[in-house]
Amino acid sequence: MSYLTYAEYREYGGSLEETAFNRLEFKAEKKVDDATFGRLKKETVISETVKRLIFELIGVIGNVDYTGEGYVPAVASEGNDGHSMSFASGTIMTISMANAAMRNLIVEYLSEERDSHGTPLLYCGYSGL
Repeated sequence: MSYLTYAEYREYGGSLEETAFNRLEFKAEKKVDDATFGRLKKETVISETVKRLIFELIGVIGNVDYTGEGYVPAVASEGNDGHSMSFASGTIMTISMANAAMRNLIVEYLSEERDSHGTPLLYCGYSGL
C-alpha cells in the first residue's frame, strides 16, 4: 500500500505525471520507512500527517533527481542568438542540502505521530539520512 495515492497527490496541488510520481513516491516512502523502522508498513490507515510529509518529500527528492522527468534547474539567463543558458548559482539543491531538508521535514511532521498501537513513529535522537 502506498502512503500517498496519485489522486491525493493531485488534490494537494502536485503536478507530476503519474509515472514520475510513482517513482518519487516510492523513494519518499523508503525515507519514511528508514526513519520509522518500517512501523508504517503494517498500518491499514495512513494519517493525513504522513500523507502530507510524503507530498513534501516528493518535492525535495524531485529537486535533486536530475535524471527524472520534469527536472528543470533554475535558469539565471538565456540567450537565443547562439542559444546559451546559465543557471542561477545556489538554486540547485545539493544532495547534502536535500538530505538535511528531508531530515528536518521528517522530524517536523513525525515527532508527535504514533502508530495505531500508540508507539511513537520516531524515536528520540533520530539522525537518519
